[in-house]
Amino acid sequence: MFLSGCRTGQAADKGAVPSMAEALIAQGARAVLSWGRTVEDRTATAAAAHLYGKLAAGYQLAEALANTDQQLFKQKVRDL
Repeated sequence: MFLSGCRTGQAADKGAVPSMAEALIAQGARAVLSWGRTVEDRTATAAAAHLYGKLAAGYQLAEALANTDQQLFKQKVRDL
């Protein structure tokens, strides 16, 4: 599952309240990707498009995620 929204991976109240991603994992989700900080719409859209493209091409999740991170770094996005 990809939560493409600001701070969906950040736990509230210094970890006293689980993040949305942590809550989904606790409920049985096998994998949850989320943003720990704010993210611009342009960056979130580019990340999702690249990630889903790699997954559709047969990449494993970890490989697709690493490739997506590298692509965003090459694009010099401001909010990584």
